[in-house]
Amino acid sequence: MDEIKKVNAVQFPSSTDGDWRCRHHIFPLKEVTLEVLWRDFDHEVQNRSFNEVRQSMIDWMVNNQ
Repeated sequence: MDEIKKVNAVQFPSSTDGDWRCRHHIFPLKEVTLEVLWRDFDHEVQNRSFNEVRQSMIDWMVNNQ
């Protein structure tokens, strides 16, 4: 877990040149690893099932291609 915290604390890429200032986070899940690059992060807490969240993400991806 300490290694993941260390990796997640590093700006991606390590250069601060140009518009590449992104955060790089790694989320080790049970059977896969989710790797995320972002510049802004906005979140909200919801009480929904995994299937509801999954379907919401699928809908968002389909509508934002």
